[in-house]
Amino acid sequence: MEDKLHECIQTAMGWRNCHLHQFKIDGERACPPEDVGGTGGYNRFLRAIANSQHKQQEVMLEWVGGRFDPEKFDAEKATKKMRRGLPDWRLM
Repeated sequence: MEDKLHECIQTAMGWRNCHLHQFKIDGERACPPEDVGGTGGYNRFLRAIANSQHKQQEVMLEWVGGRFDPEKFDAEKATKKMRRGLPDWRLM
């Protein structure tokens, strides 16, 4: 039943399944590292890596692989990563 409703809506709107997958990510700033501890943890992390005198700077940078640029955002790379999780609409 759900499939029929989906087909009906798509037909009425002039859509094909591919409309669900034709988009590009846009944004700004890097994504917080996994398991950083929410927004509070991310703020603490950013303060630590920005301050060479901070007692956790070295540990935090080592944890993220040596460096982290919070201003970096690559829209093309983000779009590719996001698309890896979606089914190929051409096979639908």
